[in-house]
Amino acid sequence: MAPKLPTAARLEDHASDIMETVPGLLGDAEKERLQAELDLAQARADVECQAKMSALHELARIREELENARQQKITYEAENRERERQEALERNKSVRNQLGDITNLVQDQRDECARKNALMDERWEEKQTRREQKDSKMQDLYDMVAKIVQDREMETIRAKGRLANEGKLGTLHNFFLVVLINFFLLRHGKAPGRA
Repeated sequence: MAPKLPTAARLEDHASDIMETVPGLLGDAEKERLQAELDLAQARADVECQAKMSALHELARIREELENARQQKITYEAENRERERQEALERNKSVRNQLGDITNLVQDQRDECARKNALMDERWEEKQTRREQKDSKMQDLYDMVAKIVQDREMETIRAKGRLANEGKLGTLHNFFLVVLINFFLLRHGKAPGRA
């Protein structure tokens, strides 16, 4: 560390004190020498003061530059955070919109499936009703034909008894009855001769 030099003001005060204390002790040559030393010390002090002032100005300039750089960095980081936050919000909004679209599509598909199932159930019910009605009609027709056949058989038995007495059988009438019964039984998947 360099030795601490006296400031110009202190040197000037010191020189003034010396000049006042010993005015008559020194000669002109000595006074000039002392004045030269004083001027030299003053010049050194001025140079030193100027150097310190320049250093202080340079230090203030560097400090200001550092502060500006720090503020720029803070501003840049804040802008980056805000931009990233906005981008995250946009991504979040986009994902929410996509999820909403997907949810709507799934709901639409679910509704469509439910509608189709209801329609299929309705059609199946209608088909079942038609089948039951058809089966009922067929059963009624079958019962009617069976009743006719039974009545015919009873009539045939009675007629045989009468014809046996009379000696003739109504062959044409019986033939028609047998054809009708066989047709009905074939139509409903039953073999002739099985009631």
